[in-house]
Amino acid sequence: MKKKNHLLQNILKSTTMAGAFTLLALVIMDLTAQGNLHLEDYSLTKSALATLAIGLGFGLPAGVYEKEELTTPQQFTIHMGIGILVMTLATYTAGWLPKTMGAWAITGTILAQTTAALLIWILHYLHQKKLAQKINQQIQQLQK
Repeated sequence: MKKKNHLLQNILKSTTMAGAFTLLALVIMDLTAQGNLHLEDYSLTKSALATLAIGLGFGLPAGVYEKEELTTPQQFTIHMGIGILVMTLATYTAGWLPKTMGAWAITGTILAQTTAALLIWILHYLHQKKLAQKINQQIQQLQK
């Protein structure tokens, strides 16, 4: 039951974060279009489904961190490899890649998304590391 609850928490966190980024992107696009953002060909539906896919793509494989037999670099590679692959495929499927602007724009978009994902991971990792250190200090104080 604990693993199931932890999995649901991972999915909830990742889909919430993906949703927040999608909403922010849509607001920026609307502001850029001066309030005349046109969504056609089911683009809002595609964006919503891509957002859900990205959230699941990062949330589901996050369970790999419970596998103590794997090193942190192995866990990171599995988690982020799957997440970034799903994110890139969802980005392509949703039509978020600027295909008409050429290869550099597409590459830049993928690199920006990957960089954002890595920064989020680093911040989360540092937060978890700090929590672990705090818990370890409390345990040591109790043992005295």
